[in-house]
Amino acid sequence: MPDRVTKRRVLIHLLQQTKQLDWGHLSAFTAIAIANHLGVSRTLVSQYLNEAVINGLVIKVNTRPVYFFSLAALIDKSSPDLLEGVYDSVERLKEAVEERKKKSSAFDKMIGSSASLSYNIEQCKAAISYPGNGLPILILGPNLLI
Repeated sequence: MPDRVTKRRVLIHLLQQTKQLDWGHLSAFTAIAIANHLGVSRTLVSQYLNEAVINGLVIKVNTRPVYFFSLAALIDKSSPDLLEGVYDSVERLKEAVEERKKKSSAFDKMIGSSASLSYNIEQCKAAISYPGNGLPILILGPNLLI
């Protein structure tokens, strides 16, 4: 049975590293760097990371060395419709993250934008993109801020 504690430590460490991502310094995103930091074998870390790629939790960049990034942290930097599981270069991953970040809007971050309020959100997007200066929008409802 796999060591769930170690697997969890690997994924949490990767999440924390990815939240502090600096595209110019990627040495911390390799299996060997993570293994050294956590004091576990590189083979075990690599196995856990590749399983996480299959499960959609981690993004893999298939270069030499291979880099791994936490999908949850990259989604925070971009929009939820984010990324593929494997990329052939860091540059392509960076472009995908930056492109999605540009496409993300305040409407996409609203609670219910992809479910119960999706129709209303689409109407609002259409109104503000109406030729000219857009159409005015009045949003009514209870104020949930306390």
